Amino acid sequence: MGTRYTASLGGVEWLCQDYLIDAYNFSSAAGFVDGQLIYLRAMYNDSNQEAVMALCNQVLASVRPW
Repeated sequence: MGTRYTASLGGVEWLCQDYLIDAYNFSSAAGFVDGQLIYLRAMYNDSNQEAVMALCNQVLASVRPW
């Protein structure tokens, strides 16, 4: 299991963790937005890691309360 860390994106404090299971890389983030838990998980490999992580950061930065 990877190390947990926090990230502030879109006005939300996200609890994040990157980890490796067998040959699969995963990144996950969880945060509360307007009292609702939002969870994002992505799977990637070496060839698409930059694109997937950029997309995840865009999603986390754009999540807003209703």
